[in-house]
Amino acid sequence: MCTDFILPSDKDNQTIISGRTMDFSESPESPYITDLVKVPAGITFTGGAPGGKGGIEIGKGHRWENQYGFIGVWMRPGTMAEDTGPTKMIFSDGLNTEGLSAAALWLSYSDYEQPGSPSQCLSIEFIVSYVLGTCATIDDVQEKLDKLTVWFPGKLEYLLPSHLSVHDSSGKSLVLEFVKGHKVYYNNTIGALANGPTFDVHATNFYYSYNSLTRADNNSDKYIQLTEDKGRYNITTPGNNGYQFEVLSSGMSGLPGDSSSPSRFTRTAKLRQCVPTTYDNQNGVQYALQVLGRVAVCEQEVLTYYGPNGKPADPRNTYNPTLWMVVRSHRDKILYYCTHLNHNLHAIQLYALDFSRGTSVCQIPMASNQWFIDSTSGLQ
Repeated sequence: MCTDFILPSDKDNQTIISGRTMDFSESPESPYITDLVKVPAGITFTGGAPGGKGGIEIGKGHRWENQYGFIGVWMRPGTMAEDTGPTKMIFSDGLNTEGLSAAALWLSYSDYEQPGSPSQCLSIEFIVSYVLGTCATIDDVQEKLDKLTVWFPGKLEYLLPSHLSVHDSSGKSLVLEFVKGHKVYYNNTIGALANGPTFDVHATNFYYSYNSLTRADNNSDKYIQLTEDKGRYNITTPGNNGYQFEVLSSGMSGLPGDSSSPSRFTRTAKLRQCVPTTYDNQNGVQYALQVLGRVAVCEQEVLTYYGPNGKPADPRNTYNPTLWMVVRSHRDKILYYCTHLNHNLHAIQLYALDFSRGTSVCQIPMASNQWFIDSTSGLQ
């Protein structure tokens, strides 16, 4: 469970903002640790090819040197060493020095391509690394990925069933899914993505059932008046002489509020339309946080009854909450983030870092102990 979106903006707006939640089940015995990793340009990656005990040989497959530096978000089990190295890290999100972001979201319907020539093989686990390291625009993504075979061992597909959401600094968005063994690209003009079903089904549901919802109230009279007649009250609509309904917003009546993927997709698609389209970086980040707050999943809101293999899990007591959220400023090259247990906003300013070849790989934990700002002294 995850939700991703980009805010709309006027063509003259200088800021492009997108956001994402990471909703995932943690094992009580081995909770996930999330790190932010600085990956400079000039590092050689391999995409993985068929072979080995697990069905994949990491040191083989398509080989590339990343042209662009990036900040990658790496989730690892607590039992995994933190010094794995960027070429073996499975990044689920990130932003590069060109202002392009890539996010992998769970899609259980994924059916990857069949591997061909090892030199053209790119395992799905490294697709975020590849896109962030080699692409500057949405067009780059499709052009480069179409030359590769995106695959994963069939017996392990249930572990990483993903689709990809990409935004660039021009404000364009792309969705890539793997359906019946083929790549399927969508221009994401809706500006939102969640999990299953596939994007085309989400889009049909959104346009058919919810596109008519509006930010404006309906035209019915919003004033009521109580009049007494023989000990009983009559409710009338006398124009502007009564009192106004306490709660308005009837134009959005029917907007789904549950945490299922179709509901989060629809809610995000409509709420992103409910912010101004002209904003500076600070306001845009805050608008994105407003949307994220409406789709984030509470700690024990969704109980997962099935394991990653699609079979009933035992014990059935694993919840699927939002673990962290990111907001990306594509033109200002800033990655903002917070966690489910600490909503204090942190930021990494990519423009202030040296991503040139030969510079070091660095990583920091996303979690922070500073979870509030003490303002008591201002009143003393």
